Amino acid sequence: MVHLRIGNGLEYYLNIPESVTVSKLTADFKVGIAWKGSVTFKGNKKRSLKLSELSTLFGIKGVTFYSLQMPITNEEKEQLDDYNIINLEPELPGYARTAALVDQLDLVITVDTAIAHVAGALGKVTWTLLSANSDWRWLEFGEQSVWYPNHKLYRQDKKNSDWREVVEKIKLDLSFFESSFKRYTNVPILFS
Repeated sequence: MVHLRIGNGLEYYLNIPESVTVSKLTADFKVGIAWKGSVTFKGNKKRSLKLSELSTLFGIKGVTFYSLQMPITNEEKEQLDDYNIINLEPELPGYARTAALVDQLDLVITVDTAIAHVAGALGKVTWTLLSANSDWRWLEFGEQSVWYPNHKLYRQDKKNSDWREVVEKIKLDLSFFESSFKRYTNVPILFS
């Protein structure tokens, strides 16, 4: 087992077999994104958003985005190209491969999917977008996860099930995080 020590002194572990090989992700500041869950989940429409709803994030200077989404439509593939997002879909099948890719990222931005939990198990700084009526595991309020200390939770307003306000908050935090990351590489920055 691989043990990882992170800045807050907690230990996380995830067994990523040494035999797992994936591409080396090369960029100064690497951010993985996942914007929708499985279509077979009955509450998927509430927890998912369109890739285009995240588009205001993709212009932030100094950030390289990697898609952790699987599967993606042909339309989404075209959007990834338009937004200069690197598509990791061909490498994602299997949790060990996904974990090996997530482990190389500096930040993960995701809706409530398995990606959020893989990132949490790795101790990655993760920002999780939650719908107004999110799954019970995320509780009903607060920005911190009781399961993953390095997660920040971005919640839709209960009265307005719109993602715009959530994405705007993420945009502000991402701009700050990216500039801080350049100054303090390898020091986790948590938001409370």
